[in-house]
Amino acid sequence: MRQQRRLCTFKSLRIENKAIAQSASIILEFGNTAELCGSGRTAYRMSVTATSDSGGLNRNARIKHRNNPKAPLLVKVEFNINPSYNKQTFVATRPDSCGVEGCSRSAASYSFEYSMRRPFPVVTTVHFNISLGIPPLELDYYAQNETCKRFIFVQFPTRNYHCTGKANGNVKVRKRLKKKPIRLTVDPPRNVLLRLWHEGSEREHPDVAYSAN
Repeated sequence: MRQQRRLCTFKSLRIENKAIAQSASIILEFGNTAELCGSGRTAYRMSVTATSDSGGLNRNARIKHRNNPKAPLLVKVEFNINPSYNKQTFVATRPDSCGVEGCSRSAASYSFEYSMRRPFPVVTTVHFNISLGIPPLELDYYAQNETCKRFIFVQFPTRNYHCTGKANGNVKVRKRLKKKPIRLTVDPPRNVLLRLWHEGSEREHPDVAYSAN
């Protein structure tokens, strides 16, 4: 019985290590700055910045734009300061600050600024490049009265497609399943570790771990 348990444990460790070896990671920095702008108002500037471990992404043969090293990690970021309404307040489709080599994987920040007399909720939805196979992340955030920065470490599998069959001989037809947004509660602001699993994995839900603050 002990030997069987050891074998099971060893097998699970092998599966875990294989999953980690076949994964890449992205780091999202989110938060806001706050500056007084007169008339008792404060200018809150919310932003989301994406960076990556270039090694993991370069090894990912599934990346659609692998021949274009400047392909963005994010395609848009939606900001909604009225969560009771489905309509987004602002949608950033282009980064407003880039890395040294342009709007590439090095760093790209998507931001939104709004002035108000008091802090307010900002539901921020982050949409990744479809080539990565990462579902949107919905951040339940609240603007802070002082500069605030937190991080989300996203580990995701490089296997992100389902094979649906063959067409035209040996050409495989692949399609992506629609994925629902993953909701993360970051009010109060805190760091998040998010691990995603490949399609068909025994783990149905992503692993989410929050820091204390």
